Amino acid sequence: IDGEGNGGLVLAALHLGRDAPVGAELVLELLTRTGRRVSELVAEQPRYTIVKAKAPRGGGGDLTAGYGWLTGRFGDAAVDRQDGLRLTWPDRWLHVRPSGTEPIVRLIAEAPSREAAEALVAAGRAALEGQKVRGGVEKAVAGQVGQSGGAGGTTKIVGAIRMAVKAAIGVP
Repeated sequence: IDGEGNGGLVLAALHLGRDAPVGAELVLELLTRTGRRVSELVAEQPRYTIVKAKAPRGGGGDLTAGYGWLTGRFGDAAVDRQDGLRLTWPDRWLHVRPSGTEPIVRLIAEAPSREAAEALVAAGRAALEGQKVRGGVEKAVAGQVGQSGGAGGTTKIVGAIRMAVKAAIGVP
């Protein structure tokens, strides 16, 4: 059995497409086999909260630096790079990936509490913001290095860095 976050279910033994009736049939089979009620089965399951967020996809769309920051920050997580970056722990996960249909980055986290899931999304945002700051600083410095002759060159570079950081964090 496989599926997607949107509820699509795939039963490969039947076919490789998403199929809602198959999901309903599997639930009915479980109820018949166990003789239990849906409410009893649901009550046994742990409660998790999913938080979904979006962030602008800046810096030319390359998320490598942000992914690197996250894997360094969360060295205890299992890392999967098949579709963006997914960090997994025994009781929570964070998925950061570029959208295939919009110029955004999707941040999705699941954890035992809303606060824990929001903290994971916040870490993902921090990684993206840090990447934006780093990218802006690199562009600013690259643009100023060639013009940095003399004592005023350092001042120009520092000014360019300040402007890049302010732009990245939304300060006028």
